[in-house]
Amino acid sequence: MQGFEITEDLLSKEDDQLNARPCVTGIAQFHPKAESNEADCYGNRKSYVCKLYFTYPLKLMVPKYAGSSNTQWLYPITYGGGLVAGDHIDLDVTVGDGCSVLITTQGSTKVYKSVNNLISMQGIDAKVNNGGLLAILPDPVVCYQNARYAQTQVWLIETQ
Repeated sequence: MQGFEITEDLLSKEDDQLNARPCVTGIAQFHPKAESNEADCYGNRKSYVCKLYFTYPLKLMVPKYAGSSNTQWLYPITYGGGLVAGDHIDLDVTVGDGCSVLITTQGSTKVYKSVNNLISMQGIDAKVNNGGLLAILPDPVVCYQNARYAQTQVWLIETQ
């Protein structure tokens, strides 16, 4: 499988087309329940969402019953059926000590054709504390003809 490299040419600060739309932000913070020191068979403690913030057209859903383990599920959803030219979505996720979180999608992320050379962008900044687990299992990103798309991921993993 071949990797992709984002060149500075594509994401240069001088590119006036890069930030044509305001950035949409989502924040999700997960922490262990204080009254529960019980761990599941994987060693993860029961987690809860202590902060959930998002702006339109982004919505963050945390289903109450998504699995039998202590893992919390997070679904980032965008209204409108996909990313259009110039969309910019950033997601900040914090996973507390001993917590486990799964980020997944309900379907493929569609990136529609670029208009006026605008770039559609998605980014995630993730912080995973001691003993935490963060799994990201999205459906594929589907770029239509003449789409321009960039993605960034920044990980901060705390070690003991």
